[in-house]
Amino acid sequence: MWADLGIDNFPADGIVWPRSLAPTVASLEWLGLDAELDWEIIGGRLYVKFPEGKAHLRAKGAIATWLVQALAALLGSTETRWDVREEIRVQFPRGFYQPDATAFVGELPPEEDAETAVRPVLVVEVESRARGNRRRPRDKRADYRQLGVGQVWVWLADEKVEVVRSDGSVSVYRPGEHPAIPFGEYGDAELAVEVTTVLAGVRAEQVRAERAEQRALDESRQRQQAEQRALDESRQRQQAEQRARQAEQETRNVQMQVRAIEVRLALALGHTTEVQEALLSLSLDERGALCELLGPNAAEAVSAILAAQDAPVDADDGHQGCP
Repeated sequence: MWADLGIDNFPADGIVWPRSLAPTVASLEWLGLDAELDWEIIGGRLYVKFPEGKAHLRAKGAIATWLVQALAALLGSTETRWDVREEIRVQFPRGFYQPDATAFVGELPPEEDAETAVRPVLVVEVESRARGNRRRPRDKRADYRQLGVGQVWVWLADEKVEVVRSDGSVSVYRPGEHPAIPFGEYGDAELAVEVTTVLAGVRAEQVRAERAEQRALDESRQRQQAEQRALDESRQRQQAEQRARQAEQETRNVQMQVRAIEVRLALALGHTTEVQEALLSLSLDERGALCELLGPNAAEAVSAILAAQDAPVDADDGHQGCP
């Protein structure tokens, strides 16, 4: 039945994860749930992470930028390996958590991995919802602390940055203050910017992303309009070419009808030279069309006149009179 559960109808309070089943991606696929969904296993329950609004979604890039700057300042001159990842699932004994940004130092997960058992030194969670709706993010705190993972919580609604160290101590930084970001045994790194700038950066990232999305939509719409215009222009060219061919054919038909009248008059008046010249000036196809217009009697008379006067054979088609 889990195969029918998409993000739109997944229970908001999650589904109980079977105790006998290891919390792995393979288990998720075996149960028939789409592994591509944004999911977490928290406290023995499986949750699908519902979209929380653009402020939350766009914060990840800005937060990752702050972590990169902090780690570069702290470890940039050393040989210690480090990395910052967004939306990587971290496996813990009680399940999988998916922080908004995760910092690894020393041992790093492979770049192509979407899940890892490598223990991070720091996780960042961005929270933009009202205080009364923060139960699930708060549930992660004890597990993070028990595993010795430092935490940074960015509260957009309250305009503060909260740092929870691995020893359980909590520091709250408000506008005008510079957060000190703990990286476990590697030490603390004070951000070069204060809380207001961090929050503004998150929001600026949101605005930039929204503008980029709008530009992409506009460009896509413009491409579609250009493609439609090209199709319309191609169709119009084809129609114009068709009309031109029809007009040309109609002109040839009129000219041939006039020529047939001229030949009939020449036959009636006995002007055999004019008949000969008129016929030999035409191509084989044109001659055939003229003979059809003249009718069998006139066509036979034309051929007889040309044969009697030893008219030269046409070099292209080998005929004297009507084909």
